[in-house]
Amino acid sequence: TLQRMAPANTTVAFAARVCSALDVEAMRRAWRALRERHAMLRMQCGTEAGEPVQRVRTVFADSFEVSRCPADEAERLVAAAYRRPFDLEAGEPARLHLVSHGENDHVLLLVAHHIACDGWSLWILVDELKALYAAACAGRDANLAPTAHSYVDFVTWERALVDGAEGERQWSYWRERLAGELPALDLPT
Repeated sequence: TLQRMAPANTTVAFAARVCSALDVEAMRRAWRALRERHAMLRMQCGTEAGEPVQRVRTVFADSFEVSRCPADEAERLVAAAYRRPFDLEAGEPARLHLVSHGENDHVLLLVAHHIACDGWSLWILVDELKALYAAACAGRDANLAPTAHSYVDFVTWERALVDGAEGERQWSYWRERLAGELPALDLPT
């Protein structure tokens, strides 16, 4: 898999400079609430008997990391946090980093493995994190709309599709389309 071949090249990220006071514990609560809301942010991936498996964690890892440093160190810490590979078998596929180099000067970095998040989804997560943080600071509920569908819903729908008549029609089409001698592809690894 891509994860095994190039673990450092599987991430999507969002970074923002925050030039105001930031409530670290409220951000921690907001991050936890975001992971409770989206199971993909707390899943583990591995193999059993050579087959890929996913498990959603019910016990959360501490994937909110806070660092304090001088201003000239912040860029290096943010870059290192972005480049750190994910351990999908033992950890979670998303991390939130807060690098502070002053009471009113911080960098907030949300890094996710592509298995859990794409660029479009990242913006949704950022918007929800903002709402959850504001609510945590105010001591109220964020009142986010319930998620319409989860990844589990998608997998269930896809399994039903593949196992049904449409799946058989698709298999037949691709078996016919790809029948015979296939050209060799010389792709760089």
